[in-house]
Amino acid sequence: MRRLEGKVALVTAAAQGIGKATAERFAREGARVIATDINTELLGGLAGCETRRLDVTSDDAVKAIAAEIGDIDILFNCAGFVHSGTILDCEPDAWAFSFDLNVTAMYRTIRAFLPGMLKKGGLDRQHGLGRIERERRAESVRLWCLQGRSDRPDEVGRGGFRGARYPLQRDLSRHD
Repeated sequence: MRRLEGKVALVTAAAQGIGKATAERFAREGARVIATDINTELLGGLAGCETRRLDVTSDDAVKAIAAEIGDIDILFNCAGFVHSGTILDCEPDAWAFSFDLNVTAMYRTIRAFLPGMLKKGGLDRQHGLGRIERERRAESVRLWCLQGRSDRPDEVGRGGFRGARYPLQRDLSRHD
């Protein structure tokens, strides 16, 4: 039996890169995968996945997709952006966009999907993945390794965004 047989997974930023690879892997492992992205053209090539347009920076869009697809087992937040350059290169609008996409969007998706995940039994570590995916401990809501682990001086915000997500991670641990 495949490890995710009978599970429902939602993957954000699934049109390319890690999001695409994750969506396809979850599908190969037997999950019903809802692969989302703002770039619907690139979503077309995903094997074994249902695709939906989702702008995770829109509270209404996140609430709408949660209502449309119902309860899920796995939430894989992969959407993110890091401004290239120093703080002097980063305009306030770019900073605000980065924070919204890297931190607030994660809050939106967790808030929309966590109640249903808890209703289905909370966090499930049986398959080594958990219903809420975490890098390292196999139980987080975001690929923590993608953000905040860089010594590069030209990626302003990376560490700050990572720190801003820790309260979300701590709150989720109360639902274990």
